[in-house]
Amino acid sequence: MLFRSPQPEKVELAVRTLKDSIIGSRRQKEQILQQGLLAQLVNLLVDPDTSPRVKTNIVHIIGSISKGTEVSACSWQEAGVVKILLNGLLSSQQQLTEACLISLVSIFNSKDPPVEVLYSDEAIISHLLSLMPNSTNSSIAVCRLLTQCCISTENQTVLLNAGTPKTICGVLSSPVPEARLGALRCLAKMAYKNESAAKSYTSTELYGKSLMSQIVSCTGRENNEYVQLEASR
Repeated sequence: MLFRSPQPEKVELAVRTLKDSIIGSRRQKEQILQQGLLAQLVNLLVDPDTSPRVKTNIVHIIGSISKGTEVSACSWQEAGVVKILLNGLLSSQQQLTEACLISLVSIFNSKDPPVEVLYSDEAIISHLLSLMPNSTNSSIAVCRLLTQCCISTENQTVLLNAGTPKTICGVLSSPVPEARLGALRCLAKMAYKNESAAKSYTSTELYGKSLMSQIVSCTGRENNEYVQLEASR
């Protein structure tokens, strides 16, 4: 198997070819699982000698498989994939961290997401928030991930204490509608049936811009209807 080749360029070509072959093909994704290729890819992903470019393609493959098969998020967790992706967020390579974020969003969008893993260490939430200013893609992905994983009052409290509203305040200044939409959805999820969260929004600001004024601004007609509706909610 080329994944085990001592020649890095052959390994990179094999991974890239595999990534291209599974786009839109449920059958190809299922074959990867049936043939045990996923385990080889994961081993390659944790190998310190694997280049960041190859790791990024492998993470994209994992994300694609999670969207096209019946593998549950808990199964990914049991296989150690979620932990590996979370560790990947520590990389200094932005393309790799963005790929890990996007794949985590896909995995946690599956049935029975292991939400508790994000709250198992307070450093995880803090690091996710620190990634948001890095790029629009990071902001969108983190907002989606936090929205998916905010399902209880305890989760809301952790996110509030971590300073999530203040970080999201910066995202609302983005010129990209998808980023503002993701930020508004995350804010709505944190404040749902939570009076303390709602009150905290009135005193939150970043760089002289208040969170409430930005939310109100998103209801304006210059925004698309989805942003307006989410801001109203």
